[in-house]
Amino acid sequence: MTDPKMDEYLRRWKQREEAAEAMVPIIGRLYRERGVIIKVFGESLVNKDRIEIIQAIRFARQILVSEISVLQCLPMLEAISKLDLGPVRIDLGNLVTNFYQRDDQVDMDAYVAEVLAPVATGKKPLRARPQDIVLYGFGRVGRLIARIMI
Repeated sequence: MTDPKMDEYLRRWKQREEAAEAMVPIIGRLYRERGVIIKVFGESLVNKDRIEIIQAIRFARQILVSEISVLQCLPMLEAISKLDLGPVRIDLGNLVTNFYQRDDQVDMDAYVAEVLAPVATGKKPLRARPQDIVLYGFGRVGRLIARIMI
């Protein structure tokens, strides 16, 4: 005899796992083709498997009062992938949180297009040409700056 609570938990887990599996190719395509790095509250989702994506999204409950779900993040990520973005870093956790805290009933695609309009510049970078940065000395501070830049 099976426990209904366990069956429900297993069903919800499979839904989250399926959504995370669907996120993997979208994140990879955005990164390879457009230089878009998808993050969740600072943690990059690029080159992560489905379990790591679920863990990164569940980590948000330590930051937020309410937990965001992979099931909420997938439609937002699909809306992001429809835009013609240039190289940018997007925090999916902040977008999802802000969208679900809004009082007005705005379509998710319209919300994403509105919020990401400044970076929807096509595949070209925001700067006309790369900028050189010179580090004098490669001591402790220089190494820290190099790590941040990389």
